[in-house]
Amino acid sequence: MEQNTGLWQKCDYVNVHILDIPYHVDRPYTYYLPPEIPCAARGCFVLVPFGNGNRHVIGVVTELIGAQKKQELGIVRGRCKPVFEIISEEFLLTEEMLSLCVYLKEMTFCTIGDAAKTVLPAGALRRLHKVYTLPEGAEETAMTVSEYAQYTSVERDILAAVAKRGSLRRDRLTSLFGAGAAAAADRMVQKGHLRRTAVLSEGENCAVREWVGLAAPRADAEAIVGGDRAAKARYGYRFRRDSYRALLERLLSHEGEAELSVLFEETGCTRAEAKELARLGLVSYRCEDAFRDPYRERVHTAVGEDPLSEEQSAAVAQLTALYETKKAQAALLFGVTGSGKTRVIRAMMDRVIADGRQVIMMVPEISLTPQSVAIFYAVYGDRAAVVHSGLSAGERLDVWRRARRGELDVVIGTRSAVFVPFDRLGMIVMDEEQEHTYKSDLSPKYHARDAARFRCAANEALLLLASATPSLESYYKAQRGLYSLVRLQNRYGGAALPEVVFADMQGAGVDKDGEVPLGTTLGEAIAQVTARGEQAILFINRRGYHKYLSCLSCKEPVMCPHCSVPMTLHRAGRRGEAGQTEDGTIAGVLVCHYCGTRQKPPMVCPSCGGGHLHAFGYGTQRAERELESRFPQLKTLRMDMDTTQGKLAHERILSGFRAHEADILLGTQMVTKGHDFPNVTLVGVLGADALIHQDDYRASERAFSLLTQVIGRAGRAQKPGRAIIQTYDVNNEILRYAAKQDYDAFYQSAVRMRQAMVFPPFCEMVLLTFVSEEEIEASHMAEEMYRRILSLTAEDGAYDDVRLAMFGPFEAQIYRLNEKYRMRIVIKCRMNRRTRMLFAAVMAEFSERSAGRVSIGIDVNPNTL
Repeated sequence: MEQNTGLWQKCDYVNVHILDIPYHVDRPYTYYLPPEIPCAARGCFVLVPFGNGNRHVIGVVTELIGAQKKQELGIVRGRCKPVFEIISEEFLLTEEMLSLCVYLKEMTFCTIGDAAKTVLPAGALRRLHKVYTLPEGAEETAMTVSEYAQYTSVERDILAAVAKRGSLRRDRLTSLFGAGAAAAADRMVQKGHLRRTAVLSEGENCAVREWVGLAAPRADAEAIVGGDRAAKARYGYRFRRDSYRALLERLLSHEGEAELSVLFEETGCTRAEAKELARLGLVSYRCEDAFRDPYRERVHTAVGEDPLSEEQSAAVAQLTALYETKKAQAALLFGVTGSGKTRVIRAMMDRVIADGRQVIMMVPEISLTPQSVAIFYAVYGDRAAVVHSGLSAGERLDVWRRARRGELDVVIGTRSAVFVPFDRLGMIVMDEEQEHTYKSDLSPKYHARDAARFRCAANEALLLLASATPSLESYYKAQRGLYSLVRLQNRYGGAALPEVVFADMQGAGVDKDGEVPLGTTLGEAIAQVTARGEQAILFINRRGYHKYLSCLSCKEPVMCPHCSVPMTLHRAGRRGEAGQTEDGTIAGVLVCHYCGTRQKPPMVCPSCGGGHLHAFGYGTQRAERELESRFPQLKTLRMDMDTTQGKLAHERILSGFRAHEADILLGTQMVTKGHDFPNVTLVGVLGADALIHQDDYRASERAFSLLTQVIGRAGRAQKPGRAIIQTYDVNNEILRYAAKQDYDAFYQSAVRMRQAMVFPPFCEMVLLTFVSEEEIEASHMAEEMYRRILSLTAEDGAYDDVRLAMFGPFEAQIYRLNEKYRMRIVIKCRMNRRTRMLFAAVMAEFSERSAGRVSIGIDVNPNTL
């Protein structure tokens, strides 16, 4: 560790925020640095003792305290605890990232620790593991027979396993003996028959490439290979194994260094043997970082770049003028589907990179990444990288390292890409900025747009939001002049928007499996376009085979045993059957899409015991089976959560469809946006009504966006496109707006409703959630917080200047989820400094009062209510 240079400084004390700590005690704690740790850095991670039991925890240093400040604060060494260890000298939070952590805490009411763990990639930090061992002198203080008899069979098994292995990690204990094993082991710790300690694991290792070359003069190496005893004696060569000699022979026969993995295959020489020869001075051995990038292994052929149209050139000029102000700017690039927004973004990226600055390009889903990768890798080569949750922890960590070293100009990725540690950040692009996946559902519950705005302000960079269907909030800001509005109103190359046909499903009929997924109009259109060698995309917003099973007698659906939601019927395996069979039973497997529970369909109704169960509705699996039955000569690729579990599965499916390995791409939202398939001339929407009739104020916005996007997948090249929307309500206003791709009319209608009902962007929505295994605990805690907020905001209350409207407490839409009950309070307010202070105070108070009995969460402007 360098001392007094760069970030590292000598100091006496440091303030540390603990990573895993409740909200009400999230504050800086002062520790002293022992002589063996002479310096520290803001943003470094340390191992420290915490609490009355001095348990080992990990924290992040947020302040360095020298001698002068120590006196000002009146710090007494005897009242402080020591820092045990600097965990990593490589993984530091920069000043910008530390400020971002504070910002996330203030805006989302998370802890600094939660924010820090979000900013860093998974695998960056070494983790603490609880380890159980026998106490010292266990042999001399063995249990009596009566003491041993008090333990259950599981506790005896734990003791035996710990005695046999010497130590056992808590996670391994749970995997061996079940979920209750950890609690059982803790009870034995309290009785003194086990000892519990904390051990730091190694972090995710950096991959390396190892090189070996000849270091000794060739004459000496040849003499040793030839068996010259004098030469061997000079170097201390006493090896008998042939692999040592084979390695020297191989190096003598080739000039320069060779990679150790190749040498091992050719000679059988191991790393240890190569290092031993290096110790004797016969060979050289060195390592270099080998950054893992699964996308770089693929060939990305550069395609001819279409010239900018007049409209695109005007958009680039407008954005360039904003960028060249060298001030933080935000712009909304609003263009119809197929207008060439990606081409405009590319031109802006070239401009920013030419200035020696860096670009983050965010996409909402992993499924959009392959297309972006193909475009940007072909242009930027080794200066581009990809980061998303589908990559391994090591691969994501390598992107972080390369970005920190300044080896990258462009990073393409999903929501987490906003935290890439660029120090010359010039622009952040959010493609399909309206997508809900940019909002995190886990603490901190941040929106990537807010984090991007913070980073652009800190770096005087350009924030570029792009969409064919902007969020109402973003378009509202553009209308008010808070964002610069840049429009593309025409498809590139004069391509026409697809013709849209509404297929009325009234009277479409049913078969033995219920509703028919494909109506006559869509079925005929599929036959026509595939006969011409063209392709089709079909969209249905539900996976599985049937939506649910229901009893014809009592009308009750088959519910998940752990959640208050109906289970979905799936095929049992890739080619398994599902649905009604000839003998009246139900084939397939029932799956809960929330907790993952799987079970066989029951023979009788669980509610009334009746034997008349029937499957209703359809999902992607049922639609796939229908296509296979009606068009056996066609190949269909299904793209949903069930088919994209494997690594890079999205890319394999999309690449296969692009290469015309299939005629039809059938899927959920993954197929609706961002994709450009020149041979797709038909889009079909199955079950459009389910998108519109949802109990949420954002339902119409989401439906319009999805339908507009998926319609825009057709006819993007020279061939005209057609979209067929299957619906029971052909006169629905939202469907009509989407068919015309008329965003402005939809916006005017939607924003009037939002204003009349006081929904965002005319207020902030705050959702308070209360989750507990005990139903009464969740309900009581919600009631108490409701009354507390009322008292604090009442006349003469501490926050009587805060105006808000509060609704609840009420049961969540899914009241029971994985054996836990959920209550909610919904609040409309203006989020300013005083409002944030109110929520911070309430969250701190109730975090302490809940004492682990109830989990309390807060979400500002949640995706759903």
